[in-house]
Amino acid sequence: FDIASEIKALHPSNKRLNKTFLANVARYGLNPNNETTFKDVIQIPPNSHLTFRVTTKSLIDWKSPFLDMSPINARLDEKIVQAIRNRLVSDVPISFLLSGGLDSSIVCEVASWELKTMNTFYVNNDEGFYSRLMASHINANHTALDIDENIDLEKILYYNESPVDIGSVIPQYILCRAVKNEGYRVVITGDG
Repeated sequence: FDIASEIKALHPSNKRLNKTFLANVARYGLNPNNETTFKDVIQIPPNSHLTFRVTTKSLIDWKSPFLDMSPINARLDEKIVQAIRNRLVSDVPISFLLSGGLDSSIVCEVASWELKTMNTFYVNNDEGFYSRLMASHINANHTALDIDENIDLEKILYYNESPVDIGSVIPQYILCRAVKNEGYRVVITGDG
């Protein structure tokens, strides 16, 4: 068998579609197991480790170890702040996606402590009020974008490799395309 970080590397054009996976996505908006769009291609779950025997080229197992979160929670704020600060190191201007949700608001708040100017982008939607409120709070140059009809869905699915949560992928695509058109090469988001 083969291992890759992306399905595209496995040449899935030779694979058959996994109808169970597609049915789960259509029914529930997600797939509750480790299946993918293609039969015989599985994904290793997040927070898991893989045991693989090189000599026999066999997968032994993968498992999600139980984590005791109490020591982590004690230093969570410090870790989040440091992780965001580490990502602000760049030799080109940085832009931010600010939906107004918790994740992107935390990222932009911490970044605003370090940066003199911030350029944020969002798609006009139900969270627009919160996005504008947060942008005002951090004094960001905030750009609102509307969803247009010029969406290359085939391209989006190619890079996403799965129709899971396509509702957030389309706005993300629109935002990233606009950010690129504005001349930015680096964008930071708090997509949870």
